[in-house]
Amino acid sequence: MSTQEMLAGNLPEPSAEASSDELDRERLARKEQIISAILSEPNMQVVRWDRLMGGGVLIKLEIGHPRFRTSLEPSDLGISLPRDRRAREAMERIFQLGKKALLPQDYLERIERIENRARKWLVRSSFETEFGRFVPHTSYQDWKERTALMGQEFMQVRDEIIRDYKKIVTRVLRDHVQAARHAYNLLHGIQVDSITGEEGITPEQSRERSRHMAQVARRVREAIPTVVEIEAKFRFQFTPTFIDLRPLMPDGTLMIDSEEVRAWQLQKEMEQEQRRAMDAMINDVVASARKQKQQMIDQFLNDLITQLRALVYEACLNVAASLKSGRGTRTTKEGNERMHPGLLSQLSTMIEQARSLNFYNDRDIDRMCNLVEREIKTPPKDRSLQEIEQLLTEIATVNRSTLLSLEYEFADTREEREILVEAGIASVPAYEEVREAREELELDPGVLAALFPRPQGREGSTPEQSAARPRAATALGEAAFSEEREER
Repeated sequence: MSTQEMLAGNLPEPSAEASSDELDRERLARKEQIISAILSEPNMQVVRWDRLMGGGVLIKLEIGHPRFRTSLEPSDLGISLPRDRRAREAMERIFQLGKKALLPQDYLERIERIENRARKWLVRSSFETEFGRFVPHTSYQDWKERTALMGQEFMQVRDEIIRDYKKIVTRVLRDHVQAARHAYNLLHGIQVDSITGEEGITPEQSRERSRHMAQVARRVREAIPTVVEIEAKFRFQFTPTFIDLRPLMPDGTLMIDSEEVRAWQLQKEMEQEQRRAMDAMINDVVASARKQKQQMIDQFLNDLITQLRALVYEACLNVAASLKSGRGTRTTKEGNERMHPGLLSQLSTMIEQARSLNFYNDRDIDRMCNLVEREIKTPPKDRSLQEIEQLLTEIATVNRSTLLSLEYEFADTREEREILVEAGIASVPAYEEVREAREELELDPGVLAALFPRPQGREGSTPEQSAARPRAATALGEAAFSEEREER
């Protein structure tokens, strides 16, 4: 367990005698305690993980089309590779010529733009889990409707390409031939009069250039996908499936899966004297399989909670930093400070997305969204920027503490540290900071107890002393960061 994790959880330092297995069990037990508290349950044994897993679907989004780009060859530019093998291989290692388009740029951009929008929309509407992209029922219908519209738009591009196929091929060939002509002129030093358009070219060069352009046109035409290929390879589809709960369903503990079934069948088939020799191995197989299944359940719940908390945390942190630094405000003609519309939009988007993903009814998230929404819906003249800054800082502090305890990986970059300093948020929030923030926000006290099971700190220290340690660490980090900025 890292120093950062111990500070975040206010846990005592492990004794030298503690084994790594014991530390792992303690760490996992604490995570389960936090998760069950956030889910408003006393412990993981009564958490209805099967309902949560059944509360959404896994989405497999498939978007494809023929290759409308292919490798650009030296011969396309009129460059002849040397006959010497070593010289040719050296040129191939050194020169990377990129790609050539087999479709007009406007079509390529439309195809790529629709695909990017569809994939980003799935990311925004789902959780990333080890089972795949999990879309909860609270956001599924909206996701499905918008995705279906993007699918229609995507296939419409295909229909346009097929309808105008001959014109498109002519246009592509014309562009490639013009590029080949220009490349040939540059390589052979052929000058073109900018006024008359006359070329200083010999008859032999003219014939060679014509052959070169004809070869380029032939290679490009062969590479352009046919109508049949375009019709067959354009696809935009998604497949919703439920998480397979059968290997995980409870029958006292967890259902015996295929590995355990094979183990028990093997045991029954063994003779009595052989069975004793196999007991230890079979027990290990069964214990390992059950441990794996429990880890999958824990990780799924951890993914839901951390991704939703991180969404709220990042939006509140960024807006709080912008307000405190002055970047997020503007002054009216009357001399009044107002919040920048872009920040209001960012918070509104966060609220909308968080509510659509909060299918498991995280009461803390509901409360945070309601508080932020109340502030941004207040008329500008009655809005207190100081109160908004304080609210967002408290929300960011609470969520950072929770994310640290659930071992969420924060971006450890200079920019991230700058934002924390600007927002006035400790990299490892202390117990008192988290407690005060949660009380101000009126959040579930049960989660605080799970986050800080021993708020009195290490043995022999007061809460204030325990809280001072992460504050001191943060102060040191901020001082070092200030020195670094001064040096720059």
